[in-house]
Amino acid sequence: MKYLFYLLLLTAPQLNWGQTELKNNEGVTKSFIKYYNEDDYQAIFDDFNKEMQAALPLSKASNFLQNLKKQVGNIVDYNFIQYKNGYASYKTNFAQMTLTLNVAVDEESKISGLYIQPFEDQDANADVLNKLDSEKLGIDEELSNLIFENIKSFPSQTQASIAIIQNGKPLYLNIQKLNDSIIQNQDYLGVYEIGSISKIFTSTLLAHEVNQNKLNLNDPIHKILDIDLKDNINISLKSLSNHSSGLPRLPINLELDKANPANPYKDYNEEKLIRYLKDSLSLHNAGTYQYSNLGAGLLGYILSKNEHDSYENILQRYIFEPLNMTHTTTNRGQIENELIIGLNADGDPTPPWDFNILAGAGAIYSNIEDLTKFALAHMDKDQEDLNLTRAETMMVDEGMSLGLGWHILKSPSNNNWYWHNGATGGYTSIFVMDVNTRNGVIILSNVSAFNSDMGKIDLLGFKLMEKIDLH
Repeated sequence: MKYLFYLLLLTAPQLNWGQTELKNNEGVTKSFIKYYNEDDYQAIFDDFNKEMQAALPLSKASNFLQNLKKQVGNIVDYNFIQYKNGYASYKTNFAQMTLTLNVAVDEESKISGLYIQPFEDQDANADVLNKLDSEKLGIDEELSNLIFENIKSFPSQTQASIAIIQNGKPLYLNIQKLNDSIIQNQDYLGVYEIGSISKIFTSTLLAHEVNQNKLNLNDPIHKILDIDLKDNINISLKSLSNHSSGLPRLPINLELDKANPANPYKDYNEEKLIRYLKDSLSLHNAGTYQYSNLGAGLLGYILSKNEHDSYENILQRYIFEPLNMTHTTTNRGQIENELIIGLNADGDPTPPWDFNILAGAGAIYSNIEDLTKFALAHMDKDQEDLNLTRAETMMVDEGMSLGLGWHILKSPSNNNWYWHNGATGGYTSIFVMDVNTRNGVIILSNVSAFNSDMGKIDLLGFKLMEKIDLH
């Protein structure tokens, strides 16, 4: 998921709210939701006041709202929560997540401020106890409180292993929620399903093949697969890696409505993938950023075919073994005794996903120490394969571009942050680093992708990154 939790876009003035302001704000918010669901971004922009339009031009507003919709879908319903600091806050149920929509309007009923953040049920979390000891954790109290605030809403038995890397030096934490308390645990070496962070490793394999002159980024995939794609469509390897191929998020013949929601990829095999490429392949807006699990999974399959070996074996040979990542694999049997139990949206145990032929999109398991080794290798800047993955291949907007696999974000201090996250039925994760400052944050958790607060894992990662950037 792209970094959707944009901070305040325009500071609204302090207002004394009464019935008139309430009615005006509700009307403007209702119109905003209508236009958002209809993809009418021009109408939303027209409802901005002049200062808001200057701060957020139509192109930027459209990109933000389009990316938001790709991640969380349409708005299903909403309820007013409170007024605070000039903003009306609404609990907003999107198709895929519950968020808080904050809207400020001026005296002419024009939108003067707009931001979106994770929804937090304050009443439900009021009795959660903070038993974190910042001194024992080795961090200051501000970071400790930040962790508590972003973990407290998750179910009992939630675990989060965190690596905070400052100037190339890692600090490892393991945080747990047990019943009504947030506690620390010394064992941070548990293994998690890392989901879409796997895409970074798939793209690293592509970089290796390119640097070894086995492939070219612009090679068309049909030559490697040696099959005829429907309508002779041309798709490059680079476009699979940077999500510009025009492929949909998932293939139409995956048939999610018939799949097991607790393991949706399990039955999607090589035969179905080839059939899709030959009979159902279609592209939409090729050349623009459109996140695709299908594209990354297809890339992993192609690289395996090119090497005449399994995805697991080439990962081990070219990445994991050279970096001594001994607890990282796609083979669940190798790490089963170390695997942290995933939790579903209700907090009940749920098994990991089986990605089958689309393994390149999300099948890797790892722990916080191994992923830190990978981050430090990037920071040393002496590895050609890793360096190639960070080279910009496409600009999305002023705030984000793409490398190979990596999303490259502009930080508050205008540095490049290399970022990806992951989310499956029982796990959520974030990996963000700045190779120039040698800072980074990695969080692995057993929070479900379907937990309404799952965005707090991403938010915590970015907030921690911002804090350590200031030190």
